[in-house]
Amino acid sequence: MFEKTVSIVIPVQANSKRFPKKYAAEICGRPMLYRVIDNCIKTGFQIHVATPDQEVINFVKAEKFYLDNLKVEWKNPPIGIQCIKTRSDNTTGNEAVAEAALEIESDVIINVQGDEPLIQPSWIKKVAYGLDAKHFVSNGFAPDVYYNATAGTIYMVMNKMGQLMYASREPIPVCIETSDICKQVCVYAFNKTALLELYGNINKGFCEKREDICILRAIEAGIPVRMIGLPNESHSVDYKEDIGIVEKIITDKMAKDITPEK
Repeated sequence: MFEKTVSIVIPVQANSKRFPKKYAAEICGRPMLYRVIDNCIKTGFQIHVATPDQEVINFVKAEKFYLDNLKVEWKNPPIGIQCIKTRSDNTTGNEAVAEAALEIESDVIINVQGDEPLIQPSWIKKVAYGLDAKHFVSNGFAPDVYYNATAGTIYMVMNKMGQLMYASREPIPVCIETSDICKQVCVYAFNKTALLELYGNINKGFCEKREDICILRAIEAGIPVRMIGLPNESHSVDYKEDIGIVEKIITDKMAKDITPEK
């Protein structure tokens, strides 16, 4: 039984380099950040939004997030969505999450990226529960059914123990069959102590700087990352063009759910 206390932190920047103000971009009529928070609420974990931008804080506070409408059964109701103002000089989402974690009293901190509108609550829990006595860091991955070699996709290679060996923005391993390639799903879980050490005290290494992939900091520091397999139903929003892909996934799923069985 998993008895540790868990909090979710959603790092958000108003002016993302690839897609400015994407947090407010509408996906099937609902802003992306609201969709992410909706799914996080269903975990029952306390939720925090970490951002250096007052406009994001105002955006979150403008929505009431009706828990009753989401049909959540709370054992210990959270006290709303908490916003934590972070520094503007954090260079990665995990650095912002580590800064926010200084104000959070939880054993486990989960980073759910604000550009992952398709993340499901069961996936978040699965990644959190992947932590154990040997693994202080875990991360999600999935088969890359929407294969493309753009900078927005991060490819992962694991060893036989299910631990991350390397991650790259180039397709790895190089192979003809794309069905063998896995992509990152941006949900991370950390033992709080490991999070604060990795992203509060350790600087970026060579590979993290070259790849611009923050989970490589753990690999370069010699800390094993347990990779947790998730369904291939996720797609992050890195560019405006990703909105159409995500909307198609949502509408296809809705059509499938209402189509009567033959």
